[in-house]
Amino acid sequence: MLFKVQRILLSLSGSKQNFSLEHRMFNLACLINIFLAIFSILVGSNIKPFSTASIIIIVAIALLIIFYYLSRFKHQFKWTSRFFGVTIFIFNLFIWFLAAGSQGPAVFYLFFTVILLLVITHPKYHIPIFLSCLALGIFIYIIEYRNPWLVIGYPSIISKYLHQIIIYTLILMAIFILIYFFRINYDYERFMAIKKKESVTNQNAIISEQYKNLEKRDLIKIKVFSIISHDLRGPLNSLRSLLDLLDEKLITQVEFSELSQQLTDRVDQNLEMLDNLLYWSNTQMQGLEIAPTKTNIHHLIEEFIQLFKGETEKKHLKLVNQMPKESNAFADINMLKVVIRNLISNAIKFTPRNGTISFSSQIADKKIIVSIHDSGVGIKKEHLDKIFNIGHATTLGTENEIGTGLGLILSKDFVERNGGTIWVESEENKGSNFCFSLPLNEA
Repeated sequence: MLFKVQRILLSLSGSKQNFSLEHRMFNLACLINIFLAIFSILVGSNIKPFSTASIIIIVAIALLIIFYYLSRFKHQFKWTSRFFGVTIFIFNLFIWFLAAGSQGPAVFYLFFTVILLLVITHPKYHIPIFLSCLALGIFIYIIEYRNPWLVIGYPSIISKYLHQIIIYTLILMAIFILIYFFRINYDYERFMAIKKKESVTNQNAIISEQYKNLEKRDLIKIKVFSIISHDLRGPLNSLRSLLDLLDEKLITQVEFSELSQQLTDRVDQNLEMLDNLLYWSNTQMQGLEIAPTKTNIHHLIEEFIQLFKGETEKKHLKLVNQMPKESNAFADINMLKVVIRNLISNAIKFTPRNGTISFSSQIADKKIIVSIHDSGVGIKKEHLDKIFNIGHATTLGTENEIGTGLGLILSKDFVERNGGTIWVESEENKGSNFCFSLPLNEA
């Protein structure tokens, strides 16, 4: 019931989107005054036929209807509200003398006028309105005191009290509706202000996060350009120098073979780095779409064991796949291949000859946790928290293999894009255990 009343009041006064609070209050004030005026005529005609007062009230009703129409439907608020203020002052002046003066309901009307005008106007007008109402009240009291014959009284005591009780009740109801409507609108405005503040706060947080991400991307780009300018030029310059020496016959064929083998290792390492750079450029420039599917990680591990067979045999490393054959994850298979390849390559670099690299998995919290454990040199404690961050200084492998650190950064990015996490457990000289988790199912 209360909700229906609120909807009716909001419908009559106008929508919050198209009307200001003062505008809506004015529209409602016009309707309330029309309601009071009509009841005043009905009550007055039953007690005493105030013919002159009735005519004035009818004129006031007509003006109020015009004000409401122009304000509510034509959006003419500014000048109609001013005419409304003048009209209600004149109305109070006439009703005072035509309806028993200070002994009648005109005092109630005067107080209601003050409340009404204060509610529907801007605060900058409140002092002039207060002073005007005060002056009007004092003026009509003085006129009545000096000219009591101007006041038309009641025909009987009963009619006086009956009229005052009815008008008092009606004005009290009008004040209640006015204040209640003002309150629900005030609460709404305050609620919207709080929501707007929260929205601005959230937007600032998003902007701040985006700014941090942009800074991070800039650091990655600086790192990549550093890699391109240094690590990629090195092998090419070495190859050019080697070919020049051979062309000028400054080295023998045997010496060329020895140097070319070292250069081949450098080129292989840079090819791996180029793969990471290509994936990185794809994600940064074109936007890499994620296409997660049910992927068997055990089979991917087996593929990479065969792929790295040459490197592992060269260092006499033992790779043990202890993962169950049905070890599945819901992830983008291409991204997952990049992650696994980088982690295996990393393990091979930092595991000395005759070492072991093992692969295992477990299920926890609807995710599969993949572990790649090596018996390598391990990681210093102070480097553990920085190993997946851009700018982390990389070290040479056990046989001087070169690393850039970009592979681990790319792996972290791809794992997180697929709804997982990646971390490392390691102690210096005791090996490392790189782990990452991925969802088991689409949900």
